[in-house]
Amino acid sequence: MVYNRFKGFKDAYYVLLSLVLIVVFWSYLGLAMVLFHPNDPYETGHYLLYQISAIAGLAIASLRTSKADEKISRCDLAGCHKAAFRNVAYVGGAILLLLVLLKDPTISRIFLFSFLPFLYLVFLVTHRFLPKFLLRTFFSDYRQQRVLLVGPAEKAREMKLWCQQTAELGLDIRNFLDDSDHHEGSSDASNPEHLAALERTIRRERIRQIILLELPKNRSGCDEIVKLSDRLGIRLLVVNNLAEMFKHPVSFFHLYGVEFITIREEPLEEPINRLSKRLLDLAISLPVVFFILPPLILLVAIIHRLQSPGPLFYRQTRSGFSRYRFRILKFRTMHPKSRSSRQATANDSRVFPGGRWLRRTSLDELPQFINVLRGEMSIVGPRPHMLIHDRKFCEALETYLVRSFVKPGITGLAQIRGFRGEVSTTADISERVKYDTHYLEFWSIWRDLWIVLETMKQIFRPPTSAY
Repeated sequence: MVYNRFKGFKDAYYVLLSLVLIVVFWSYLGLAMVLFHPNDPYETGHYLLYQISAIAGLAIASLRTSKADEKISRCDLAGCHKAAFRNVAYVGGAILLLLVLLKDPTISRIFLFSFLPFLYLVFLVTHRFLPKFLLRTFFSDYRQQRVLLVGPAEKAREMKLWCQQTAELGLDIRNFLDDSDHHEGSSDASNPEHLAALERTIRRERIRQIILLELPKNRSGCDEIVKLSDRLGIRLLVVNNLAEMFKHPVSFFHLYGVEFITIREEPLEEPINRLSKRLLDLAISLPVVFFILPPLILLVAIIHRLQSPGPLFYRQTRSGFSRYRFRILKFRTMHPKSRSSRQATANDSRVFPGGRWLRRTSLDELPQFINVLRGEMSIVGPRPHMLIHDRKFCEALETYLVRSFVKPGITGLAQIRGFRGEVSTTADISERVKYDTHYLEFWSIWRDLWIVLETMKQIFRPPTSAY
């Protein structure tokens, strides 16, 4: 398989790079001692620890999987620089870590800190020639394989760049068979005519590997294509287009011996993550409730008394985590008799002047820190809407209820992106749900802190959508 070819090439690359590292380390050590410490004896065994740590650093670099791995074969100047810098960074990190742990006063600092720049230059030159040498050695002549792409023409066009990149691994991808059903626009590997045409092409072009550009439409199609590839003694690869089928990125995991596909990662399903988020909620909400909220209550009470006498707080039922209902708290910003499910708009007559200021600065939301202490809300999360709006938004957007996978928040990713205030179009709620979904899929405690800081900026510089 092509992955095994790349993995073998990568492993060989790092093995030879390790040999280069060993030779350079001891050669440069001998040279440095002659130049800088000609009269000082040094113990080879003492430096052996640093040699081992350098090899360990390079091994860690080889184990790390990233897009950088796919560019190992790039031998242009930029590619050589990136590869050399990345590998030297891991080697240098391992050596410096050992130096800090041992607090070694006897090691030559001149050697250590001049060795790494020299190693970078050696790796730079090595990378210029080593990948090409390995690729020619491993994948030339009889190791070349003719590959047939099978599927719709538009899928083949999407694979053009991939075909160019994998040519260096010995794959000759010049053959294509369009097996799409022109009436339905998708491939049907179980069609006898398609199977017969596929077999003829394989025999005529001496194909050694076929790549299906999408999953067959039915189970029988899978069975037939596997049988055909086994019977003809050719390798079979299938492009994973599950994300396209689900219209959402997918991920895989094993649990108790069963493999699953999921369309959504949820970091907050991990108890440790939930605990860290709850601790952050408490760390912020406790000082707010006990030190900031009391004087603000007094100020709001005075504003109410002067402009719109009535209840201090506004309470309303909202839908929270897992669609459990709770009573949200806000400072009242509308006249007491203004009871309507209609969202507030710019220059809304129901909002009194002091209430407009509270809304623009988001100070009307501060009582919700009490909801946070109760565990009904979080500092950061999707904003909870009125129940009547929940029903309306559900009808307009199929993914709306995904927001209920996490606790609602006082602020959220959508709000700092400018989506706050009135929801006037389907596009508005679609954008909010997009950001809310992104938040729950890629949650981290650092992102929560960042959102809190961005929200604090908006208190002093309110966006135009805040009214």
